[in-house]
Amino acid sequence: MAGINLIPKQPSDNKQVAQITKFLKIGSILTLILLAVVGGAVLSVSFYFSNQLQEEAGLQKSLKTEIENLESVETVMLLMKDRAQKAQTILQSRNTESKYLVFKNIVQDLSGDVALEEIKLDETQIAFEISASNSQELSKLLTDALSQVEDGQTLTLVEVDYSYFTDYSSNFVLQ
Repeated sequence: MAGINLIPKQPSDNKQVAQITKFLKIGSILTLILLAVVGGAVLSVSFYFSNQLQEEAGLQKSLKTEIENLESVETVMLLMKDRAQKAQTILQSRNTESKYLVFKNIVQDLSGDVALEEIKLDETQIAFEISASNSQELSKLLTDALSQVEDGQTLTLVEVDYSYFTDYSSNFVLQ
């Protein structure tokens, strides 16, 4: 039994195998370090962009809220503008109505020698032409008409014309 060796044989130390093994160990350590560095960088960049994304989402939400608030303010302003325009229309119609009442009073006071020849109405003024047989009637008409005009209104004598055939003709504008 002397020829049986139960201890396994040691591989022979091959220098080339030892160098490859050493190179592979260094390469694997460097690869692990590089992987750790790249992994850390990827995690850092991912964390940074995740925070940026959350900040942008918060900013977007606040801007949407601000836009909604401004839209409601805009709606209120449009309603106020519409109301102001309607109020202006009502005030203009009241102003036109008061002009009509002044005109009505002037026409009611016309004597037999004075005649209403022509009337032009629009939103801002009443233009009318009156003819009179003599200058005294025209003078009386002017005095009566001016006494009828209210504050804020003007009665303008635009033209006075005398013709032998038509007597005195005068054009007025009530504004």
